[in-house]
Amino acid sequence: MESTFDIGGIGVAIFIWALGSLLVGFAGMNRKGGFLRAFLISLILSPLAGIFLTVGGGQKNPIGCRHCGNAENEAEYCGVCGKNEEGFTSAMKQSSHVKIAE
Repeated sequence: MESTFDIGGIGVAIFIWALGSLLVGFAGMNRKGGFLRAFLISLILSPLAGIFLTVGGGQKNPIGCRHCGNAENEAEYCGVCGKNEEGFTSAMKQSSHVKIAE
């Protein structure tokens, strides 16, 4: 009796999984935990779960907010005080662009 086991499909799946995990690892280079953490998480769980956990982990060097001292701010507008680097809130910035017709 000959057993015919097709390793082609499994080999392609393993290659795609490893390639996806490698890409997630590179995406994690500027995040907390770094390349190795992102790569191992995505290799063990899945590349899709790994990218969600990597992106959700925060940046290595967030820009912070100089107005309220929120050191973990990564966005354009601070989540605590709502100001950007120039000191404007998003509502102030939008209203400064609106011209009132006379």
